[in-house]
Amino acid sequence: MMKRYGFLALGTLALLPSLAQAAQPLGAGAVDLYYIPSAGIEVTDPLGPDGDDDGDGFGVKGLFKVAESVALSGEYQSSTYDDSDADIDQLRLGVGFVGTGLSGIFAEYDKIDFDGEDIDGFSIRARLAGDLNPQFGLYGDIGYALLESDDEDIDGLEFTIGGVLRLNPQAGIFVDYRLSNLEGQDSGVEVELDDLRVGVRLEL
Repeated sequence: MMKRYGFLALGTLALLPSLAQAAQPLGAGAVDLYYIPSAGIEVTDPLGPDGDDDGDGFGVKGLFKVAESVALSGEYQSSTYDDSDADIDQLRLGVGFVGTGLSGIFAEYDKIDFDGEDIDGFSIRARLAGDLNPQFGLYGDIGYALLESDDEDIDGLEFTIGGVLRLNPQAGIFVDYRLSNLEGQDSGVEVELDDLRVGVRLEL
């Protein structure tokens, strides 16, 4: 399943470089405040019952250029699921080497709280962004995470694809979709998280 989504992510991101080449600079960065109207989780356990749940959530994320080719990123997101009443909180902090439109390569520290059980570690991400015109832009990233819990190592692939509609030079509305697929190396338990996020972008 993870390979299938990986090929989908690579195919989607392959469309973005032509946009990035023609892009106008996206500025020094942005802050996003968002609502998650659709947060999904699917668990596949080779030794036990599988399960899935849906919910919603909220978050804030930012990307800031701090030097000519260096940017910092950060994110906090919290989701609550309806049937299980479980909470999943995510914290991400990264640094990257960037070019036009804040496209680049990022190294990131990731921490996920699965209803009181923490996993954390690092990921590497490739980000592409570009404008169709001054009002509308597209962005996406693909990343690979190496995490660990108290019991085992966990790894997985993640991708995000989204677009932003600028209402003026300082503010816009964005929609994006993120899919994360994490697998325990010893247990074989696979957890898939998918989030549809809608919010306000404040550009700097």
